[in-house]
Amino acid sequence: MMAKVDAKIKNPLKNLQLKNLLKMDAMVDNQLSLDSYNVAFYAPKNIYLEQLNLIDNRLIYADKTLATYTDNDIIGIKARKLGILNNKKQQLLIELETLKNG
Repeated sequence: MMAKVDAKIKNPLKNLQLKNLLKMDAMVDNQLSLDSYNVAFYAPKNIYLEQLNLIDNRLIYADKTLATYTDNDIIGIKARKLGILNNKKQQLLIELETLKNG
């Protein structure tokens, strides 16, 4: 096929384009499925079979939780106090409005 293209088409650019098309068609037509090759991509190898069991079940911070930490946190204490004061302020403002409007 390639010899026929060379004999008939003298323009090098057209010749190359036509040859590429012919090669692509041949590749698509003759394409085999990779499933026909029953070869593993890599052979599995177990390299971690004889290791020590390194599980440590000790509790490092058994008496500490996030709740106990936040209960004793200075910023958390201040934020809670400010929240309580803000709620009382809002309640007093509401009571004043109701007393004014009667």
